Amino acid sequence: MRSGTWVSIGIALLWSATEVAKAEDTRPVSEVAAGVHLIEHRSAPFEGGNTIVIIGSESVLVVDSGFIPYVAREDIATIATLTDKPVRYLLNTHWHNDHVMGNQAYAEAFPGLIILAQEQTARDMDLNIAQAARRTLPSWRAQIEQVDQQVSSLPQFEQPQRDTLMALRNRLVTAEADYRELTYRAPTLRFERGLTLDLGERQVRIEHLGRGNTNGDSVLYIGDAKVLISGDLLVYPLPYVHDGYASEWIDTLQRLRDFDAQIIIPGHGPALSDWHYLDQVRALFSAAIEQVNTRISEIGPAEFRTLAEIEGHVDLSSFKAAFASGDPEIAAEFDRMAGRLVRLVFKEASLR
Repeated sequence: MRSGTWVSIGIALLWSATEVAKAEDTRPVSEVAAGVHLIEHRSAPFEGGNTIVIIGSESVLVVDSGFIPYVAREDIATIATLTDKPVRYLLNTHWHNDHVMGNQAYAEAFPGLIILAQEQTARDMDLNIAQAARRTLPSWRAQIEQVDQQVSSLPQFEQPQRDTLMALRNRLVTAEADYRELTYRAPTLRFERGLTLDLGERQVRIEHLGRGNTNGDSVLYIGDAKVLISGDLLVYPLPYVHDGYASEWIDTLQRLRDFDAQIIIPGHGPALSDWHYLDQVRALFSAAIEQVNTRISEIGPAEFRTLAEIEGHVDLSSFKAAFASGDPEIAAEFDRMAGRLVRLVFKEASLR
């Protein structure tokens, strides 16, 4: 899992064989409940948040539009194979660009589309998304140049790898062009606490339960299917903690448990069938907060201390095995995530 795509695209020094393999187009589509389809965007560096398609007897609601407009257009073509009903609503669960950059594609494909977002999410989108697209352009160009360099250095007999790299280059060029021509599409219907929509013989409830990953996170519940869509309040297999409100996040996650859900779809990753992963995330956050607060009680208020005085006194390693499940790549990323979580908790504490 790559995190942080809402700020910029990471630039590798070289595309390794493993990275090239991950960059091959991987976009599984699964029906997690009747009329509820999950599209996962897994292909680095194009991966974005999950897109969920909810089909009623009269109309369709899509949750989160993804990171790259051309990928969103591919999703729209996929939706046409699932239903002939129009997409009437698009919900942006939060403002990060890997969940909203495809808005333009949906607005162009479905005239009269209603784009929904919580008020603070909409405000943050207005402030950040157009600028984020411009900031990302140099990263796309740099990655194209890296692929060119790598292709030119390959021996002639390495045709399979050359073909794979050229396919990757074509997609990078398309993504760069998308971002160069991107028109920000803002939410057209903004809400504060929540609303209910009727898609025809199917009602969905959208709610803002509190702050967590952002200050405007929304969740969506499909009562007849007992499906809960969490946005990035939950990200699998590791939480996304580059920013947010750690102490409030725990409470917001707990409120998710009030829903009678048998399927939980996180902002990234496969659908989950129980609350086990949510409980793991809450326990991790609780441990980080408790240990940071314990250290602060020993050395004095956070506003007068430094992160360096905290980091060596917080140990979250006991959680690693449960999150990584034997995967060395996830284990390595866990350590980086844990460091970011400690910084996030310390930053929050310094504002008290």
